[in-house]
Amino acid sequence: MTAQWLAFRAAGAQNLYPGDAELNLPTGLHSHEVAKLAAIESVRGSFADAAEALTRTCGTPVAAPQAVRAMAITAARDFDGFDDHTAPMMSDAGTLLVLSVDGRGIVMRPAG
Repeated sequence: MTAQWLAFRAAGAQNLYPGDAELNLPTGLHSHEVAKLAAIESVRGSFADAAEALTRTCGTPVAAPQAVRAMAITAARDFDGFDDHTAPMMSDAGTLLVLSVDGRGIVMRPAG
């Protein structure tokens, strides 16, 4: 059985594949999980070590160190925009701010 892919085409423009958008397929050669593993392994050592870890995990050579580097850079690209999309918690003068820096929780008075 062969898969048929529908592409919308226009002169001077890139092809548009609506099936890719619906399936959330990555734009590169590697799946989202392989790219995620490449990013995780890249922070542990060199890109060559990350490529070896991918080979051990997947059972076959997956990517060269240069491809692992590219996947790690792509994964880090969205990091700066995360804070822009996180809405701050709204507060007013009556909002109580509690911090616990010793890890023991909130100390309660026996009379309270």
